[in-house]
Amino acid sequence: MEKMKKRLMMWILMFGISVFGSYYLDLYFSLTYLESLSLYLRTFGLVLIIISSLLLRASGKALKHFGMTSKKGFGETDTLVTTGIYGCMRHPHHTGIALFVLGVGFLISSFSFLTIFVPLFWFAIYLFVKRVEEPEAIKKFGEKYIEYSKKVPGFIPRINCFMKKENTTP
Repeated sequence: MEKMKKRLMMWILMFGISVFGSYYLDLYFSLTYLESLSLYLRTFGLVLIIISSLLLRASGKALKHFGMTSKKGFGETDTLVTTGIYGCMRHPHHTGIALFVLGVGFLISSFSFLTIFVPLFWFAIYLFVKRVEEPEAIKKFGEKYIEYSKKVPGFIPRINCFMKKENTTP
């Protein structure tokens, strides 16, 4: 199985374990603190999921259009993308995954998912990016990526970034 497909399966498996784990923890400890706010939380969760899907779609399209000049395989880029959403943040895909997980937590109104599994998931994303993705990018793109990483934030974009007509690396 290709590297990117293995990573996708890893995130899906982690997500599934988190959802089922939180469900059983909530049942076991009778955690229903969020029931009274359920409609508001679910609406907020749905909004977060929509935002995350937009981020995931924008990052996927940018990588496919600008980063894959050759057909290496699923998710394999050969060109450093620094425009569009990648001009605002280096890891929009992982930010999208983090927002999706948080949105699901609110959507299912699970106390243990929001307080235990979301922080663990976010920590896993951060560690994965810092220990796997960024070293791979430095190895692949060298000094260009190091300069890019000095200019563009990792996960949270600057507010004014989305106001620009065309986002390019500052």
